[in-house]
Amino acid sequence: MKCSMVTRAALNSFKSPELRKSVLHSQYVSLLQQSPNFLLLQHNNLLPSESRNFRNELKKHAPDASLKIISGSIFRHALHVYESMPKGADGSVDLSAANTVASHKNAKRIKLDIDDLFAGPLAVFALGPNVAPESIRGCLTALKRYQSKMVLLGGRLESEGFDYFQIDSISKIPSHKDLQASLLSLLSQPAQQVKRLLDMARGDVAYTLERREN
Repeated sequence: MKCSMVTRAALNSFKSPELRKSVLHSQYVSLLQQSPNFLLLQHNNLLPSESRNFRNELKKHAPDASLKIISGSIFRHALHVYESMPKGADGSVDLSAANTVASHKNAKRIKLDIDDLFAGPLAVFALGPNVAPESIRGCLTALKRYQSKMVLLGGRLESEGFDYFQIDSISKIPSHKDLQASLLSLLSQPAQQVKRLLDMARGDVAYTLERREN
């Protein structure tokens, strides 16, 4: 008896749970390579419309970052694998080796400082390869409207775990652009003072010469 086209399509599209986990694991390792810096959030009964609105809010305040709903246990293991793998000069890893037996064994030997945070329904706010306080600030700003639905648990920045209070402190650091403006302002102040002194000195010299001529 021949299978119908619908049946064959269903069979072809079927993937075993282990295969789905393997694909998801590879995607997470790839995500960590692109964005080793991330914030970890717990979501509570977030409706599709609320998720969409929250993402739009994030794009408004932090356009270079992204939000992704994750499977906590698989992402945690992917993080262990990523941290245990040898990295190139640019911080890249061999993604083809992410699901090997050796990688899984090496991952089991690692204990990370945010392991205890991987519980319940989770999402990650990917910050990219560099830590930008303004992106973190944007995430916290967006979260204020969804405090009953989304909770910041902590994060991992520059290969180190941070809790909510530490992340909040980092968010208050001025951006690179603001720091440059402050530095230029500080440097310009002494220069203005020197100019005023020179102008005053020039006036005194002119006054003295005029007195001598008289």
